Amino acid sequence: NASPDAISIAAAKLTVDDLNAMQTRHDVKLQELEAAVEEAKESAGDMEVLEARIAVARFAAKSLSCDQALSSYEAVISWSKISSGKKMDALMECARLASFHGKATTADEYIQKAEKVAESSGGGDWDRRNRLKVYRALSRLLQHRDTVSAGPLLLDCIATFSCTEMCSYKDFCVYAILTNILHLPRPLL
Repeated sequence: NASPDAISIAAAKLTVDDLNAMQTRHDVKLQELEAAVEEAKESAGDMEVLEARIAVARFAAKSLSCDQALSSYEAVISWSKISSGKKMDALMECARLASFHGKATTADEYIQKAEKVAESSGGGDWDRRNRLKVYRALSRLLQHRDTVSAGPLLLDCIATFSCTEMCSYKDFCVYAILTNILHLPRPLL
């Protein structure tokens, strides 16, 4: 865990040549991943194409701008042969990405889209439903200070928490306690 001062010092040491070299590496990697998508389209099945497209989106999320990453995920989401489960996963990844970049409204939109997919597909499997509850509580309700609505969602997921991409289980328990401490009756708490 570097301090903000150490991060700014490290960032200050990057030269224009360093940034250009980094951009070149990103471009080369993106071309390789796009080539893998095209190769999968020509010589593999639908699952391989989907996995290659997801690899492009995840690389974009790690290395490119938020808008580029979201457009890469949109290519995954709009693919005609994607299952509802994979579509929910991609939508939740978009929500997490938008939330990371401080785009709360965009994150809300992706969570709402994931909820619609879950409703239309019969709710999805229990793991995705629980993860969606955590996303809804942490990314949507708590950011809007709606602890009354977030509390029950967090309590529902304590026993089966698997959303470690959002926070650790320890942090999740803290969020569940803090959101419910003001609203639950004492015996229930």
